Amino acid sequence: KNVADKVLSAGVAKRFASARTSIPEIGDFLLEFDRDGGNGLYISGGVGSGKTHAVSALARALVYEGHSVVLTNTLAMLDSIQATYGRGKSQSGGVGRLAGCDLLILDDMGKESCNGWALTTMFQVINSRYEDMRPIVITSQYTLPALVKRMGRAGEKESAEAIASRLCEMCDIVTLPDIDHRKPKGKPWPSGA
Repeated sequence: KNVADKVLSAGVAKRFASARTSIPEIGDFLLEFDRDGGNGLYISGGVGSGKTHAVSALARALVYEGHSVVLTNTLAMLDSIQATYGRGKSQSGGVGRLAGCDLLILDDMGKESCNGWALTTMFQVINSRYEDMRPIVITSQYTLPALVKRMGRAGEKESAEAIASRLCEMCDIVTLPDIDHRKPKGKPWPSGA
């Protein structure tokens, strides 16, 4: 495989295959990247603020440096783990790929269902990386306190707090400006939207 194919295989979508970012914290993270250091980033920002673009640029840069990266959104991560059930594979096999890569990037945390299985599975992935001191990068439209509230809304408050506690220790917090880059500048939303 050439490097461009490896970038796509890492989970970078075609739309972001050439992504670059000038977010200082991501530049610092790249310069200091240590796959065994347990460091990470928690990037929050509103819809369209550039979170996915930024982490795609990060994933791309690390793949070019020869690191194993998995970039996925939390919904797809949970679906991929659930797909391992009943196929001669164990749930831990699905979690293993996510736990063992040099960097795991979970995009759009907070969009998933907050049922017990989803939070337990997410905790398992995050805790595995926490205990093994493997870095993780999370994006969310929610700040960490708001994420705890959102994930705990279905009665899973303890799991939500345990996830956020680990992320708080593992990650530097990055807050992006609340600008929707997808929305046309100076124009209202199209009528009917």
